[in-house]
Formats: sequence, structure tokens, C-alpha cells
Amino acid sequence: MDGLFAQDLHYTQTTSNPLYLNPGACGILDGWERVSMIYRNQWLGSATSFSTTSIGAEFNMGKSPKNDVAYYAMGLMFYSDVGGDSDFGSKSATVTLNGIIPTGKLGHTFALGVQTGYSSRTANLDNLQFMSQWDGVKFDDKVFVSDMNMKQFMRFIDANAGFYYLFDGGRSNMRRHEDFKLSLGLSGYHLNRPIIQYITAKGDTLHRKFILHGSIHKDIDFTNWSFEINAAQMVQGGHRETMGGFIVRQRFGDGTKVTGVRQEAFVGAGAYYRVGESVSPTILVEAKGFKFSMAYDINISPMTTLYTGSLEFCLMYQNLAYAAFKPRNRLYDRY
Repeated sequence: MDGLFAQDLHYTQTTSNPLYLNPGACGILDGWERVSMIYRNQWLGSATSFSTTSIGAEFNMGKSPKNDVAYYAMGLMFYSDVGGDSDFGSKSATVTLNGIIPTGKLGHTFALGVQTGYSSRTANLDNLQFMSQWDGVKFDDKVFVSDMNMKQFMRFIDANAGFYYLFDGGRSNMRRHEDFKLSLGLSGYHLNRPIIQYITAKGDTLHRKFILHGSIHKDIDFTNWSFEINAAQMVQGGHRETMGGFIVRQRFGDGTKVTGVRQEAFVGAGAYYRVGESVSPTILVEAKGFKFSMAYDINISPMTTLYTGSLEFCLMYQNLAYAAFKPRNRLYDRY
């Protein structure tokens, strides 16, 4: 085996996993706390399975109802990625701390987040067969294979960081259904270049990953319709990934803009596009702080001979009404 080349796991619904997209996005939401879970089953139709599960939780500390005082947010994230005949698994637990500076009715929010994590990778090589074990008639599992000297367990510490900017145009007026939001972010992962030791005694360093992303959310004035556009560019070593998405939503339940007692409800549909790889039709439902969405990747790459597509589910809950850690007076809160 001459070498191994790989990149981080990825999701189609990038904005539904803020802690994995940008540590600076931690805790920036219309509300107080957020819990999210994503499950992805990749390479459907192949001879083996690949599945990824991610769970994240975020909460704010010191946030004011008028969103005009600097505060900070904390986040926890766990993910597990298992696949292939060797049951190669990648597991990680991260802690995020984000400093947030809002400007109240001006609508601008700036944030800088840092994240550290503990990761491990495991494999079961007993399930693999190598060409050197082929005697011309059958595979002989008793034949020694040099590749079996690969480490089957490793662990490392990660360091990540990100900058995030949000403009919320709806904060400058009290009119309903005329919201506009623009977000931009830049994040970096594996900034400490952790060593991944598969074969050689020295090991190899994990490439840093950089993500540039942005999104626009716009209500269509005087209607029950809104749309969202998002894009992300990932760079890791020699790997490039470009994502874009367009979602249209229809409101079927109104919320109260001042008190927040009632919350808006939506249904939506759209698609994501991963350049050169997949087109992903997407549907979603949002009600009472919950959001459920599903995306199916239709493979359009040359690898269609290996698998047909991927299926991804997301379930998210945002606490829009009351802070779990401190009661708030919501009379003048816009969430």
C-alpha cells in the first residue's frame, strides 16, 4: 500500500449542523438554546454501508432580550462515522466557546469562536482480504500481510476556530413577514495539524480544512412565501468541495413578533448541488421550534457504477420562548 488519501466527512444540509460548519456560528439563533441531530446514510446501493450521525447542543449565557449586549455561547458536539468492510470508524467530541457582539436594532452581529475536540479512529482489519492472500484458487487468511501492521486504533486532539457575521434586517422594524438575513463566515479545522498514524512510525499530519460560507434568507413582502440561498466552499489539502442550495418556504402558521408566544410554521422544498457530484432534492417542515428536513443525494458523478445516492435526515429544536438557564421578560423581545 503506497499511501492513503482522505478528507473529512461531509453533509449536504450544511446550515443544519452549525458546530460542524463554523465554531463562530455557535449560539447565534432566534432564541436561547438549540439542539440538532443529523443522520446520513451514504453510498446507497453499494456492497457496503457508510453511516454518519452527529448530535449538537448550544446554549447562550448573558444574552439580553434586546440582543444589544455582548455575550457568549457554549456548544457540545458528538459525531460518529462508520463504514466500509473494515468498519472504519471516526468518533469525535468537541467543546465550543463563542464570543458574540450584537448591535441591537442595527441588526449586525459579530462572533469569534474557538473549538477543541478529542477524536479517535478505529478499524477491524480482520474483515479485509488482500491480493497477497490469493493463492490462485482461494484466499488464505493465514498468509501474513504486511498491511496488517496498520494501527487499528488512534486518537488525537483537534483545534478549530471560526469568524461569523450576521445581518438581521428585521430588527430595524416591527413589521411582520418582511425579514431579511445575510450571514457570512470563515472557519478553519485541524489548525494544529494533528498526526494521523496509519502505517509509518512517524505518521502523517492531517490537512487543515478551511470553509468559506454564506447564506441569504428573504421574506417575500406581503406574502406567505420566503426563500433561502446558501453556499459553501471547502478546501482541505488537495480536496475541493463546492456546495450550493436554494429552498422555498411557505408559511402556514403565523407567530407573534413582539411576545413570541406563538411561533411561525413553514413547509419548504428545494435542492442542494454539490459541484460535479450530486443533486439533492430537499423537503422540510418547521413548527413550534422544531425543524425536520430530508435530503436525497442523486449521484451524477462517474461513481454511479458504485452507488446510487445518499440519504440524509435532520431534526433540530430551537428554544424560541424561554431561556432554560434564566427566566426572561419577553415583552420587547423579537424572537
